[in-house]
Amino acid sequence: MFVAAYHTIKELNALSKKKAYASYSLKLRAVAMAMAGESASQIGKTLGYCTSAIQKWIRRYNHHSLEGLKDKRPIISGRKRTLTPEQEKAFLKRVEKGPETCESLRVFHLNDLQFILKEEFGRNLTLPGVWGILRRFSYTPLTRRLQRYKANPKEYKNLKKIRKSSMH
Repeated sequence: MFVAAYHTIKELNALSKKKAYASYSLKLRAVAMAMAGESASQIGKTLGYCTSAIQKWIRRYNHHSLEGLKDKRPIISGRKRTLTPEQEKAFLKRVEKGPETCESLRVFHLNDLQFILKEEFGRNLTLPGVWGILRRFSYTPLTRRLQRYKANPKEYKNLKKIRKSSMH
């Protein structure tokens, strides 16, 4: 099998040990083995790949040198966000401004924010999606303070009576 002499076998083996991506270093090893005179089927058996894959790597190396061995698949960086950074900033300004007087609310609930996103920004997010935006920018929910029955002695006595009567 013909292999273009862009690099020596030693250089290819050294590069294969340096590279972080296993698929790239495997392809470099295949090219080095082909330069050493092994056939595609022998290389395939050694590395655990079919001969057509080995031949494709060698062909790409012959045409494009090391660039031909790099993965052409796009790097998937996760799901795209529904709001652009500018829209997120505008949404957070709207949240910080608080409810408008015509909305007759004291504080926003997630349902209210979901409605704002749909009406003002044209985005239909789920409640966890709305919460994800708020959490990403370190917004915390308002929670009620728990009132202890011991703080109000009359309610505490009533609670004791209810518990005793339900036990009998």
